[in-house]
Amino acid sequence: MKPFFSKFFVLAVLMATFAAWGARAQGGPAVTFTSSGAFNAGEASFPAGTYTIRQDQDTLQEWVISNDSLAVSAFITTQLVDTTTANQKTEITFHKYGDTFVLKEITIAGMKTRYVVQMSHPEKKAAKTGKPTKVAVPAEKK
Repeated sequence: MKPFFSKFFVLAVLMATFAAWGARAQGGPAVTFTSSGAFNAGEASFPAGTYTIRQDQDTLQEWVISNDSLAVSAFITTQLVDTTTANQKTEITFHKYGDTFVLKEITIAGMKTRYVVQMSHPEKKAAKTGKPTKVAVPAEKK
């Protein structure tokens, strides 16, 4: 009977280890959205398309934005802003300066946190043209 429990214990430990690795590989929350036009996110420029933004698994402030079909991706740095109530919608907010769109905020329904993208060089340059208009795009929580 003792060998059975030893084998069972080893198997249970291995299964728990693999489950933990799988959970870590997925990282934090992720959202998918579609942009009808080109935009800037952090220091990178992106064409129109469907994108996934996934929180980095090691930090709450780093996110990876990617489009697998276009083989483009970049890291963006955010600042956490706590809210008193849970967000009602999952959406991506852009700041529009003339014809320039800059990814500015990630909001996920049910969370009491918004993620504001830090001002980048492209946004600083665009901000010289005037005040931005906010444009919200619906997103889907993954």
